[in-house]
This record gives sequence, structure tokens and C-alpha cells, in this order.
Amino acid sequence: MKKGFTIIEIVLALAVAGLIFLMVFLALPALQRAQRDKARRQDVSVVAGAIQQWRANNRGRNLQPETDLYQNTQGNDPNDTTQWQTAGNSKQLGPYLDANGDSNNPNQVLSSNSTLVGVYDGVATGAVYYQVGSVDKAGHISIFVGRKCPPDGYDHAADKVLMPKGAPNNYAIITVLATGGYFCQDV
Repeated sequence: MKKGFTIIEIVLALAVAGLIFLMVFLALPALQRAQRDKARRQDVSVVAGAIQQWRANNRGRNLQPETDLYQNTQGNDPNDTTQWQTAGNSKQLGPYLDANGDSNNPNQVLSSNSTLVGVYDGVATGAVYYQVGSVDKAGHISIFVGRKCPPDGYDHAADKVLMPKGAPNNYAIITVLATGGYFCQDV
């Protein structure tokens, strides 16, 4: 009798190897999204620290919004009285977010999972919504002056979050998570 493997043994070995490959292939994207979310949460904490540093170095002054509010021209939600243009990287926080002091490239201390850090005017009266856009899904960190994070368990639409009014020296820092939802931290 000849020594060797039968065709059934070879097919079974290939099937087992295929199943293992499939499980790894399906699990890898979920692990990558979880890692991006962890990095974005850490980046929000870094931005919170930068705000506290900025305020300490500027005698307790509040950050100034770096993009203007404009009225909701689409008219699709009568309660949504304000929306924001996309802000570029914050010039005020830039030096506090850059290891080399270059305010034109403030993301050097942030992970590669966060792109822009924008400071928005949240002091306006009326309802203020955080509108999730494509730039937000790419890792944009938004800072809302005069607003607080929504309470835990807040029911919101998938792309819209009501930001409760706070004192002028309150800041809500929010980013969209890759696994869905958002992460918000009050300062």
C-alpha cells in the first residue's frame, strides 16, 4: 500500500484552511474600526487638554469660533435654526496640538484617524444640532463653544445630534465613531 493523502483528506484540509481564512477576513475590518474609535476617543481627550492649556495661557479667556453660523437654507427641519460651514484646523489650538509648534499642521500629536479640529459657534440662541457630514465621518473633531454633550441615552437621528446649551465657557468636543454613533466630551 502506498503512503500519502487521499483526495478527501486534502479537500478537508483546504476547507478547514478556507474557513480559518474567512473568519480572519471577516473579523479584521471590525477590529480596525474598533482601533480607529479608540484612537479618536484619545484624540478628543488630547484636544480637551489643549483647550485647558490654551485657557490657562490666555488668562481664562474662551476660545473664539473660527467659522460662521449660517441659516438653514434647506428648510427641511423647522427646529434646526443653525448649521455650520466646515472649519479648517483651529489656529488658536494649533500650537497646543503640534509637537513642533507649527500651527499650520496641528495634527502631529493626534492620531492619523483624526483629520481636522474645528471650533464652532455654539453660543447662538435656539436649537443647535451637530450635523454629521462626510468630513465628520473621516475623523473631523468639532468643538462647540457654549454647548454641552447630549446626556447619556439621548435618542438622536443617525446623522443629527442636538447639543444642549451651556455656559459661554463650556465646550463640547465631538467626533463620529467608525463603528457608528459619536463620542462627546465636555470641557
